[in-house]
Amino acid sequence: MSYDDWKAETQERLTKSAIYCALRNKCEGDPAGNNVLSLVDDTTYFAYQKTKTILMHMGRI
Repeated sequence: MSYDDWKAETQERLTKSAIYCALRNKCEGDPAGNNVLSLVDDTTYFAYQKTKTILMHMGRI
């Protein structure tokens, strides 16, 4: 899978999250709202990538 494939997967999961939906609703109309949602999206993707790396290397211990 490419970067975009994994990014799409994390974005899809975010949109199904009740916490993310509540945040998105609070960000509507806020000038910084899009920046907040973008930061959450990027952070989620970063955490997803790190988790995959950890799981991949845990088997070698």
